[in-house]
Amino acid sequence: MTKFALILLLAASIFIAGCSLTEDMEVKHRRLAIITGLNIRMIVDDFEAIWLYGRVSHLNEFHPRVGK
Repeated sequence: MTKFALILLLAASIFIAGCSLTEDMEVKHRRLAIITGLNIRMIVDDFEAIWLYGRVSHLNEFHPRVGK
């Protein structure tokens, strides 16, 4: 029973730790910078969607500007 508990504890610690123990701080900061950049882009996209501030599409024949 103690061997089973020891194996279960070891498996749980490996599962919880994952690969985060093997990466150094530079890789961690780079990964977090990429995630932060993606989050900022998603916030900007959401803001543009809420305020209907989209780019003009050139796929249709009607232009929203009078000057064209």
